[in-house]
Amino acid sequence: MTMKERRRAAQCIVRSHGRMYAVYNHKYNKFAPIGGKCDGKEDTFVTLKREMKEEIGKGLNIKHIKKIGVHQRETTTAIVDVHLFIVDVTKDLRRVTAKEEFLDIVEIDLNYDYNENNSYSSLVDLVKRVIAHKSA
Repeated sequence: MTMKERRRAAQCIVRSHGRMYAVYNHKYNKFAPIGGKCDGKEDTFVTLKREMKEEIGKGLNIKHIKKIGVHQRETTTAIVDVHLFIVDVTKDLRRVTAKEEFLDIVEIDLNYDYNENNSYSSLVDLVKRVIAHKSA
């Protein structure tokens, strides 16, 4: 039996002007956190900032980054530790267009049923953690 490769990723929900944002991935028809895979031994904070810039652009003016846990998912070839964050920015994202052509920046609705059919499992986990944190 071969050992699965261990990978890391950093993903987040972005808070801006009292609203929370993620992305909708048209390639997979699913809601997703903002973020992606770590390059080699890259620090998860570095990955997160790089991916935010790639997906939603520059000039976000990050005020605060809070790690809220690690989501683990398994693929056929790897075990992926997805480091989950909430990032507060000063830029208003209501009229910002995603930099990746297959992504749309979308506002998170905590009353929506994010599930495995319409969302990445890491987003489902992130939303559950945000809801639990708000009610604590």
